[in-house]
Amino acid sequence: MDGDIIIYDFLNYIRYNKTECIAAATGIAGGFFVSSINANIRSIGFVLWALGNICWLFVARGDKRWAFFVMQIIYLGQNMFSLWNADAGLV
Repeated sequence: MDGDIIIYDFLNYIRYNKTECIAAATGIAGGFFVSSINANIRSIGFVLWALGNICWLFVARGDKRWAFFVMQIIYLGQNMFSLWNADAGLV
């Protein structure tokens, strides 16, 4: 019976926190893709990672967590720089 409650709570969390879940999923996927040897897959990873950072910006702004917001802006800048390096063949 407890397992049903946990699943129900998890599904409700996803339902009401879609942006946060998308941010987590794209950030995790991006992290895996970035570690690829293939430059094209690595570039996709940086884009996914950046998408996650953008979603986290919305979450941080909505929750008024300003230090987290600033950190995500910096991470987004780092991702854009890394994407530029990956496209230039430097990574």
